[in-house]
Amino acid sequence: MDKISTIYEAWDDFFNWFRVQPKWAELSLREKQYIYRANTDRHKGARMDIRIETILKKHAPKRYEFRGVVIIHE
Repeated sequence: MDKISTIYEAWDDFFNWFRVQPKWAELSLREKQYIYRANTDRHKGARMDIRIETILKKHAPKRYEFRGVVIIHE
């Protein structure tokens, strides 16, 4: 089932989902810190559309599809 969301809703979904995926354990400390910093910046209200899109396309390209809105494939 697919869900249409904003880029920030997709980020929240990604941040919670990705940290329990096997790939998370394979990331370097630096990569994990980058994702945590992005989450902190998101909650500080920083505009980060391109940053979110880049991270989601890199780490979960099959789960997230960008079309002006974000479609989450579950």
